[in-house]
Amino acid sequence: MKYVFLGVFTAFLSLFSFTYLLAQGTMNLVENTPQTINGVSYGYRIRNEQVKEVKDENYSRYEVEVYVTNNSGCPKVLLFRDLNGSSSLGFGTSEQTVAIFECLNATGKRLTSKNQNVEASIYRMQQRVRETGPDGKSTTRFTDAEVGYGIRNGETASATLIVIVPLGQRPNFTCRAVAFSNF
Repeated sequence: MKYVFLGVFTAFLSLFSFTYLLAQGTMNLVENTPQTINGVSYGYRIRNEQVKEVKDENYSRYEVEVYVTNNSGCPKVLLFRDLNGSSSLGFGTSEQTVAIFECLNATGKRLTSKNQNVEASIYRMQQRVRETGPDGKSTTRFTDAEVGYGIRNGETASATLIVIVPLGQRPNFTCRAVAFSNF
């Protein structure tokens, strides 16, 4: 009986932790007005706007660029970790995902998107390596080591998606952001 209770308690705790993790860092966005958290700006801008007919109904079709810009004065890094290839943003995201943008009023018609992940590029740092040669002398050299994924100061990571929303509406986006390590 004690083990059954322990199993149920562990399952409940895992579910609670997962739900909290997915809700962490969610923000509503306004077109062309980025939200800034710890020096990192999250936003979107509409690149193209059209009216499309889908099954005898007209819809507004938008090509949207979503972006994450680092203006913090230091690199923002997601260190490698043992998460079996998943991100802290939840299932279905890669380890290098820094933000998930969701269009709340997107219909998904004509195989268009409802959300888009923005991913950081690989982040390298120099490390010092001490080597001993065949003559017994110790030398030091520098080599680049991959430490995770990151966005350097002043850089922008972006992605483009196409959404279809009801006619006359503008896309309504939310963003879930990951917590970065500072260097």
